[in-house]
Amino acid sequence: MGAAGNPMYRFMCKLRFTEHELITWYKNSIGNMNNRLEEAKEEVEEVQNTLHAAPLDVALA
Repeated sequence: MGAAGNPMYRFMCKLRFTEHELITWYKNSIGNMNNRLEEAKEEVEEVQNTLHAAPLDVALA
């Protein structure tokens, strides 16, 4: 990434580029945390419902 101009301008260009890269990384890796948390909660609820429906079922252990 080459930017022409004075040092402050080059720094600002690099900073903007880095900002966009960090936003993309965040959305792809950490941004999905809320979705993964909701999926995990739903899975736990499903397992609990299954256990409540058949508490003595040895296959569920």
